[in-house]
Amino acid sequence: MGLCLVSVGISDLPVQNLLLDIPMNNVLVELLDEGHFETGGDCPLAAVFEHCRDPLRSGDRLLIGFELHSGFHITQALFQGLKDQINRGGEKVASEEIENLIVLHPDVTHAGLVAMPDDRLGEKSCAFVVSRNPNLKPPALRRHLMELGIAEYKLPDRIRLIETMPLTAVGKIDKKQLRQLLAAETTRAWLHTRVLQLVEDCEDLDPEENLIFYGLDSLQVMKLAAELKERGIAVSFEELAASPTLASWWSLVDTKQKAA
Repeated sequence: MGLCLVSVGISDLPVQNLLLDIPMNNVLVELLDEGHFETGGDCPLAAVFEHCRDPLRSGDRLLIGFELHSGFHITQALFQGLKDQINRGGEKVASEEIENLIVLHPDVTHAGLVAMPDDRLGEKSCAFVVSRNPNLKPPALRRHLMELGIAEYKLPDRIRLIETMPLTAVGKIDKKQLRQLLAAETTRAWLHTRVLQLVEDCEDLDPEENLIFYGLDSLQVMKLAAELKERGIAVSFEELAASPTLASWWSLVDTKQKAA
């Protein structure tokens, strides 16, 4: 299995090589790809990963609370072979297991399973699937998994059919891009629902119609911009007001999330 680098840095400024000149606390470690922590010597970082309750996934970050002393040298710490798991209400779902079973379906060419946040369970699963059959539906894939003996809690909570699977430079499924797609989809759904709540005389919206004609006013747009910022999307009132259609706002938040 291939090796990958851990990014180590102070606060949010990761570097690949770090030589500590003075003792430092709270070193941030970001896992850039799935893997198992390995290091030589008496590196104290090894103990941190060894005692993690749950396996780490790509993009995970740990804040190390102990002190790293002057002269401790980190150079391209290695990860190898750590499984990608989803913690669904305390039940662990191994992504690779479900992906391998999904692609056994004769209509499926690629499958990638990622976690999505859930208020009740902590995490749920979303499967991105590439199919050679444009008529393939999610119920058929869940039925396929059940016939292979998969427990019900392991069934993907959401299944999204996509045209092509994003891949890394080495040909692996790019889970980071899948999570970005999922985040964009979640934000689009939230934005549509929130605008409907703000508009009093409409049960549905034409995404291309100017929202002013649905009764949306400037104060509501300002409120929406503030709510988007609370969700981690830095959108200004001016940007929303420049093109007040749902389609334009979807495109705007997509761009902001990709740039984040």
